[in-house]
Amino acid sequence: FEVGHIPLNTGRRCGCGHIGCLETVASATGISHSYENATRQRLSAAEIAKRAAAGDSEARRAYEMAAACLGLAAATITQLMNITAFVFTGGVAAAEPLLAAEVKRVYLEHTFTLFHASAKLIFTQGDEDAGILGAAALFLE
Repeated sequence: FEVGHIPLNTGRRCGCGHIGCLETVASATGISHSYENATRQRLSAAEIAKRAAAGDSEARRAYEMAAACLGLAAATITQLMNITAFVFTGGVAAAEPLLAAEVKRVYLEHTFTLFHASAKLIFTQGDEDAGILGAAALFLE
Protein backbone atom coordinates (compact mmCIF):
# COMPACT_ATOMS: atom_id res chain seq x y z
CA PHE A 1 0.00 0.00 0.00
CA GLU A 2 1.06 3.57 -0.66
CA VAL A 3 -0.21 5.42 2.38
CA GLY A 4 1.34 8.82 1.78
CA HIS A 5 -2.02 10.28 0.86
CA ILE A 6 -3.94 9.25 3.96
CA PRO A 7 -5.64 12.43 5.17
CA LEU A 8 -4.40 13.55 8.58
CA ASN A 9 -5.66 17.12 8.51
CA THR A 10 -2.18 18.63 8.44
CA GLY A 11 -3.56 21.77 6.81
CA ARG A 12 -0.90 21.66 4.10
CA ARG A 13 -1.59 21.31 0.39
CA CYS A 14 -0.08 18.16 -1.08
CA GLY A 15 1.46 17.77 -4.51
CA CYS A 16 -1.56 15.59 -5.38
CA GLY A 17 -3.79 18.63 -4.94
CA HIS A 18 -5.50 17.55 -1.72
CA ILE A 19 -5.01 19.16 1.67
CA GLY A 20 -3.70 17.29 4.70
CA CYS A 21 -2.00 14.22 3.24
CA LEU A 22 0.42 12.29 5.44
CA GLU A 23 3.32 13.06 3.17
CA THR A 24 2.91 16.81 3.69
CA VAL A 25 4.60 16.31 7.08
CA ALA A 26 6.18 12.84 6.94
CA SER A 27 8.10 12.97 3.66
CA ALA A 28 11.48 14.59 3.12
CA THR A 29 9.69 17.56 1.58
CA GLY A 30 7.26 17.72 4.49
CA ILE A 31 10.08 17.69 7.03
CA SER A 32 11.81 20.48 5.10
CA HIS A 33 8.61 22.53 5.12
CA SER A 34 8.11 21.97 8.86
CA TYR A 35 11.62 23.18 9.56
CA GLU A 36 11.31 26.13 7.19
CA ASN A 37 7.99 27.19 8.76
CA ALA A 38 9.66 27.25 12.18
CA THR A 39 13.02 28.79 11.25
CA ARG A 40 12.60 30.48 7.85
CA GLN A 41 15.56 28.39 6.64
CA ARG A 42 15.08 26.07 3.68
CA LEU A 43 17.18 22.92 4.13
CA SER A 44 16.99 19.35 2.90
CA ALA A 45 15.65 16.64 5.19
CA ALA A 46 19.17 15.19 5.35
CA GLU A 47 20.58 18.53 6.53
CA ILE A 48 17.77 18.83 9.06
CA ALA A 49 18.52 15.30 10.31
CA LYS A 50 22.12 16.32 10.92
CA ARG A 51 20.96 19.36 12.86
CA ALA A 52 18.51 17.25 14.86
CA ALA A 53 21.29 14.82 15.77
CA ALA A 54 23.37 17.81 16.89
CA GLY A 55 20.57 19.01 19.19
CA ASP A 56 18.71 21.61 17.11
CA SER A 57 15.28 21.70 18.79
CA GLU A 58 13.36 22.82 15.68
CA ALA A 59 14.99 20.08 13.62
CA ARG A 60 14.04 17.52 16.25
CA ARG A 61 10.50 18.89 16.33
CA ALA A 62 10.16 18.49 12.54
CA TYR A 63 11.18 14.83 12.80
CA GLU A 64 8.98 14.25 15.86
CA MET A 65 5.97 15.59 13.97
CA ALA A 66 6.76 13.34 11.01
CA ALA A 67 7.19 10.34 13.30
CA ALA A 68 3.96 11.01 15.19
CA CYS A 69 2.04 11.21 11.91
CA LEU A 70 3.65 7.99 10.63
CA GLY A 71 2.75 6.25 13.88
CA LEU A 72 -0.82 7.50 13.73
CA ALA A 73 -1.23 6.43 10.10
CA ALA A 74 0.14 2.96 10.87
CA ALA A 75 -2.14 2.68 13.91
CA THR A 76 -5.15 3.68 11.83
CA ILE A 77 -4.36 0.99 9.27
CA THR A 78 -3.92 -1.60 12.02
CA GLN A 79 -7.20 -0.69 13.69
CA LEU A 80 -9.02 -0.79 10.34
CA MET A 81 -7.42 -3.78 8.62
CA ASN A 82 -5.52 -5.74 11.31
CA ILE A 83 -2.25 -5.16 9.43
CA THR A 84 0.65 -5.03 11.90
CA ALA A 85 3.75 -4.93 9.70
CA PHE A 86 4.88 -1.65 8.17
CA VAL A 87 7.93 -0.94 6.03
CA PHE A 88 9.07 2.67 5.88
CA THR A 89 11.17 3.31 2.77
CA GLY A 90 12.84 6.10 0.87
CA GLY A 91 14.89 9.03 2.06
CA VAL A 92 13.01 9.55 5.31
CA ALA A 93 13.63 5.94 6.37
CA ALA A 94 17.33 6.76 6.52
CA ALA A 95 16.49 8.91 9.56
CA GLU A 96 15.38 5.86 11.56
CA PRO A 97 17.26 6.99 14.70
CA LEU A 98 15.17 10.18 14.70
CA LEU A 99 11.86 8.47 13.89
CA ALA A 100 11.63 4.95 15.26
CA ALA A 101 10.96 5.57 18.95
CA GLU A 102 8.21 8.15 18.33
CA VAL A 103 6.60 6.11 15.54
CA LYS A 104 6.44 3.13 17.89
CA ARG A 105 5.19 5.18 20.87
CA VAL A 106 2.32 6.72 18.88
CA TYR A 107 1.51 3.41 17.20
CA LEU A 108 1.24 1.59 20.54
CA GLU A 109 -0.75 4.43 22.07
CA HIS A 110 -3.37 4.20 19.32
CA THR A 111 -3.74 0.44 18.82
CA PHE A 112 -5.36 -2.30 20.85
CA THR A 113 -2.86 -4.19 22.99
CA LEU A 114 -3.68 -7.45 21.18
CA PHE A 115 -1.73 -6.04 18.19
CA HIS A 116 1.38 -5.00 20.12
CA ALA A 117 3.21 -8.34 20.16
CA SER A 118 2.90 -8.76 16.39
CA ALA A 119 3.74 -5.15 15.47
CA LYS A 120 6.68 -4.75 13.09
CA LEU A 121 7.85 -1.26 12.21
CA ILE A 122 10.74 -1.66 9.77
CA PHE A 123 12.90 1.10 8.30
CA THR A 124 14.76 0.22 5.10
CA GLN A 125 18.16 1.60 4.16
CA GLY A 126 19.75 2.41 0.82
CA ASP A 127 16.56 3.09 -1.13
CA GLU A 128 16.47 6.86 -0.90
CA ASP A 129 15.33 7.09 -4.54
CA ALA A 130 12.44 4.63 -4.11
CA GLY A 131 9.75 7.25 -4.58
CA ILE A 132 11.08 8.70 -7.80
CA LEU A 133 11.88 5.24 -9.20
CA GLY A 134 8.36 4.07 -8.42
CA ALA A 135 6.87 7.11 -10.11
CA ALA A 136 9.08 6.54 -13.17
CA ALA A 137 8.03 2.89 -13.32
CA LEU A 138 4.34 3.86 -13.24
CA PHE A 139 4.91 6.42 -15.97
CA LEU A 140 6.73 3.92 -18.19
CA GLU A 141 4.13 1.21 -17.62
